[in-house]
Amino acid sequence: MTEYTPELTTAPKHGHKSLLYSEVVSDLNTLDSVDIAVLGIPYGSPYSIDEVTNDQTNAPTAVRQATDRAVRSIERYDFDIGGPLMDNQPIRMVDCGDIAGDARALGGHYAAAEAVIRKILSLWGDAAGYRRRPWGAYSGAAGLG
Repeated sequence: MTEYTPELTTAPKHGHKSLLYSEVVSDLNTLDSVDIAVLGIPYGSPYSIDEVTNDQTNAPTAVRQATDRAVRSIERYDFDIGGPLMDNQPIRMVDCGDIAGDARALGGHYAAAEAVIRKILSLWGDAAGYRRRPWGAYSGAAGLG
């Protein structure tokens, strides 16, 4: 029998397919020309089997859904920040989807999240500490870098 090995990320599920209308990118090998990479991390570590299913798993989709209420287009003037969201700069932001989960390996998503972030940082090289920022989003994870 062949062992099941899931993909590291899955495409956004429904509604807004990306955060702030960004391009959805599933091939992590193409992120070397990206300035901002968004990553949904929808799973945590339950204290009991009764807590395996919770609203945290819906967080990435909920944040993407709120995109339309937050901004209609990243080029529009945002009064909260005093200008357009990306300051009219050629900043490329992509949504890498969500970290995949596997019911047979409840903690496996942590290793997958680490692998994805390490992959992004390895592609960005020294620039990662200066300009580019990978973000673990939607489940309370803070930006890295």
